Amino acid sequence: MLSHHEKNKRAGNEQVATAKKADRRRFLRRGSFIAGLTAVGSVFSLIPLAPAYASEISTQAVPMSQILQDTQAKQYAQVVITSSAYQQFKQKLRQGYAGDLILQEQNAVAFLITIEQSKFVSVQIPIQGEVGYSHYIGLFEWGSHNVMMSQSAVFIHEGEQNIHCVREYNGNVVFDAIVTPQGNVVKGVAQVGNNMKAIDGLTSRQMLSQAVPLTGCDFFGCFGNCWNNQGLPGWAIAGLGFLCGASCIFKVLCAPCVLAALGAYSIFSGYCYGICVHCIGS
Repeated sequence: MLSHHEKNKRAGNEQVATAKKADRRRFLRRGSFIAGLTAVGSVFSLIPLAPAYASEISTQAVPMSQILQDTQAKQYAQVVITSSAYQQFKQKLRQGYAGDLILQEQNAVAFLITIEQSKFVSVQIPIQGEVGYSHYIGLFEWGSHNVMMSQSAVFIHEGEQNIHCVREYNGNVVFDAIVTPQGNVVKGVAQVGNNMKAIDGLTSRQMLSQAVPLTGCDFFGCFGNCWNNQGLPGWAIAGLGFLCGASCIFKVLCAPCVLAALGAYSIFSGYCYGICVHCIGS
């Protein structure tokens, strides 16, 4: 027989476990992409967040990002929204996904990204529903109104906890997989070279390291370690190496791709980029 104290202790443990499970489910379902943008503020300086890394990061290596306002933002957003690539994605979203997903064109946000001497504009159109943080992105060189690159990410609930993640680069699927909350692949395919290959069972770390032959260094492995050390969700960077591996052969293209892909977490992704970019060519 359990004592009165032991019964109370067991009941308390069960309540904590139930609360943690509920919190985890609420996290996966909460908010949309814009909620994350609001949390990081309208203008941020990407201050290092982990003192342990303070000596490893160069201020010049950290991309700076700020939200464009008014006329400029609207002009860039309009170019993306009226582009044929976006319209094709919009049609695909309506017909190709079972989840409840709604493009929020009225909430489009344009970011000015500065990395060393280069400037880019990233227009991010949030997609409301399902896990949250789904988005479509058009990237420009600063001063140009020609979309130089587009990418999208869709996150849909799969069962109780897993997430179906689909990433596209310039309209082509580069990652389509069911992943765990930690970012490990249950089942899926990804673009490796010029072909789509099965990646069933790959861990998050193994996926991030797939881009090593392209970058010549383990930039994405380093990035993943930094990301995990911030306590951020592994599923949010699922497929990042496949998406940005080719871009990250060069620093000037790597930062815009990575920061655009993780727009809701820009303050963290910019910081981790600054720590890990030292091994990428100029």
